[in-house]
Amino acid sequence: MNRDILFITGVSSGIGLACARFFLDQGYKVYGIGRSNSITHENYQFLLLDLSDNEAISRFRFSDEDGEKYVLINNAGVIGEICPFWEADLSNMQQVIQVNFVALTELTQRFIQSVPSGIILNISSGAGQRPVKGWSAYCASKAAVNLFSETLADEFEHYNQPFTIKSVAPGVVDTNMQTTIRKATKNEFPDRADFHHLYESQQLDAPEVTAQKLYYLLTHLDTYPATLLSLRSIELY
Repeated sequence: MNRDILFITGVSSGIGLACARFFLDQGYKVYGIGRSNSITHENYQFLLLDLSDNEAISRFRFSDEDGEKYVLINNAGVIGEICPFWEADLSNMQQVIQVNFVALTELTQRFIQSVPSGIILNISSGAGQRPVKGWSAYCASKAAVNLFSETLADEFEHYNQPFTIKSVAPGVVDTNMQTTIRKATKNEFPDRADFHHLYESQQLDAPEVTAQKLYYLLTHLDTYPATLLSLRSIELY
């Protein structure tokens, strides 16, 4: 029997884990892509893949299972070193670009080549649209994701391809990445006080809320024609 099929990267924790669980509850067949797994479900399959390993990505193949709708959520991402650019380890910066952008483009191309039609949601960040001191590699990688998504959307329209792509900023979500950010010193991250305030005033979204908003977006795509979106614009209740 045909069903909706979801592929999602970064299922080890945070948004990826919450999305995998939520979409399973909605009846999707879910393929979780990542380095570790904690989900056991009859409609779930874990695909081991380290997005920092280009050779592993080159060997990766999407399932050829028949489905009614195919969705790829490129969620995996890393913040990398938090520090002024001139103090950064360039090899760490390269890894941030690799995981956040290069791997995303490779998986996106393979997805397009593997399924007859589909929806691609790239998880971006507000940091892809404005500079954040101490986050040079992260900001650059997410800006690249945004423009890549806009370019691909134009190509889909021009060549009449049966795909939809969105680059989605989830807002400030209570994940391991936020914990890492709050541990940075004021010298490494001059805006750290703002993030501590968001945490202490309980203004962070739970990953489960982000998963619900992404599902709402997927089921109301006609309401959101723009390629670049913020989940802050979606009110669930």
